[in-house]
Amino acid sequence: MGTMEKAVMSDDLERLGRLDAERRARFEAIRAKNADKDPDEVERDIAKEITAMRAKRRTPRARRSAPGPAISTLEAAYGSVQPRSRPEDFKAISRAAKEAHAARALKKKLSKH
Repeated sequence: MGTMEKAVMSDDLERLGRLDAERRARFEAIRAKNADKDPDEVERDIAKEITAMRAKRRTPRARRSAPGPAISTLEAAYGSVQPRSRPEDFKAISRAAKEAHAARALKKKLSKH
């Protein structure tokens, strides 16, 4: 093992020792703060806090993964409008929109070449 490796390992060991001492000090402070309380009560309080922290951490993830309403680009562009006739033929409307989009895309692609 080279000198550099020994120096890195020594620094890591010092850091780990410092972190372990800090952890022990935190636990001792918690024990001292709760010395006059029932251990079962303290354990229940800790369990409640852990549950609350986990729920708080999950909330943003749940919001990100929850599907939201799809935003139609036509609706976003033109707003919601009353249909000209009822009942509407949604398949025909969808087909017309797709054909118009394809025509615009093709025109754009051909104009680049």
